[in-house]
Amino acid sequence: MAFNEKNVSFKMFYIPEGMDPRELKCFQDNVAPPLTILGEDPVYGWVTSRFLLDTNITEENVVISGYLYLTLMKAERKIPKALLKAECKLEEIAIMQAEGKEFLSRKEKSAIKKEISTRLLPQMPPTLTGIEMVYDPIDNIVFAECTTDKQTDAFVNQFEQTTGKKLIPLTPESAAVKRNNINIKDIPICSFSPDVEVPAPEDFFGREFLTWVCFFCETLGGIIDLENAGQFGIMLDGPIMLVNTSGQGAHVTNLKQGMPLASREATISLLGDKKLKQAKMIIARKDEVWETQFDADEFIFRSTKLPKGEMLTGESKFQERMLFIQGLTHVVLSLYDRFLQVRYDDEKWTKMLADIHEWVKERKAFK
Repeated sequence: MAFNEKNVSFKMFYIPEGMDPRELKCFQDNVAPPLTILGEDPVYGWVTSRFLLDTNITEENVVISGYLYLTLMKAERKIPKALLKAECKLEEIAIMQAEGKEFLSRKEKSAIKKEISTRLLPQMPPTLTGIEMVYDPIDNIVFAECTTDKQTDAFVNQFEQTTGKKLIPLTPESAAVKRNNINIKDIPICSFSPDVEVPAPEDFFGREFLTWVCFFCETLGGIIDLENAGQFGIMLDGPIMLVNTSGQGAHVTNLKQGMPLASREATISLLGDKKLKQAKMIIARKDEVWETQFDADEFIFRSTKLPKGEMLTGESKFQERMLFIQGLTHVVLSLYDRFLQVRYDDEKWTKMLADIHEWVKERKAFK
């Protein structure tokens, strides 16, 4: 129950058509099947957020404070690697002794592994995992526990098969189009370093944004004022990942512990036109503090720690947590809007890029 308690990791998706969270028949028709039918291949199905075998999908159980709260359950049988390796070794030794061989060919070993896997797999207990999702019908956005490509592919495929609705991952590209009607392919790449003339030819925009956030925090005060929400202070902290896949040398720099962004290594990386791909983002408003490990390439929020809030329980607690999650994403996307407004304006960006070059150069003094 990650969305309802503890830290949460999530990715967002747009539903262009929208849907009524109370129309549950498509999910009821695709609930998780009985585990007795489980064979060699994994099976998927929908369950409530209460536990992974609860297929009682009713409005009372899954529509909470107007949000649709469900889990995509995956059931599969797995043979522990150590067990499979040991069983294969036993069989290989027995065959070598019986046939007087000193070794077996790769083909023979593969056949042994396949035979043992076929024999052991039906004996293995089912392994259950789940991807929680919360759908906000007001903004037509799905929040889902997808932090890997494999999880995202499985979730999108199952959701679209179930509902017939298209899911569009919220990424730097889709957010630019949706929120600002900007195609980032129309924006030329650039170097943030005064020492590098030719920028890296890569998926750059999310990394430019997060590096700009670092510049925003260190030189522009790190304060954003949002209408109807008040002022928020933003800062970045470690662990951080800086990336540049062009040229020679190390393409990725990972820094953690201490004060990574104030380190000489971070400044050297920025001078080499490495841009921030991941960083801990800390956002504060009065006594409320959010912390999240932000992945700029995919706009993924990992290990997100929400403000303490009030001592609530049940539906009230869930609603408060969702409002905190939406508050966090609203601040980050508003920052992104501000970045886009400057980045898409050639005159404004030329001036700001000169300031960024000066900022990177002056960071040489950081120890």
